[in-house]
Amino acid sequence: MAGLGSRRQTTGTGALEDSVWLVTTIAVWGFGVIVAVNQIGIASTFLNTLFMGLVGALALAFGLAFGLGGRDTASHVVRSWYEKTQQAGPTLRAATEVAAAEGREQTHRRPAA
Repeated sequence: MAGLGSRRQTTGTGALEDSVWLVTTIAVWGFGVIVAVNQIGIASTFLNTLFMGLVGALALAFGLAFGLGGRDTASHVVRSWYEKTQQAGPTLRAATEVAAAEGREQTHRRPAA
């Protein structure tokens, strides 16, 4: 148990690994403290509300990060859809005109009742 909070051996791979280790350690300790205090019965309602708020905030943060991170990809997809509709526009317009003309011809051919 004495080694739980001690610094792990670094492999020299960089700051990202150290940051991940630090965030993980803080998260594990924080979760452990919240569970321990909740089991003792100290401010259970407050801690449950705090924990739900933390989970909600993390979900919102990840959603925004992925949403904003994918903004360029989404713009490329929408741009390609727009270009395809612009290319298909004249074809669709011509097909609509042909269908309208056929509809008018069928209307004129019907015998009057």
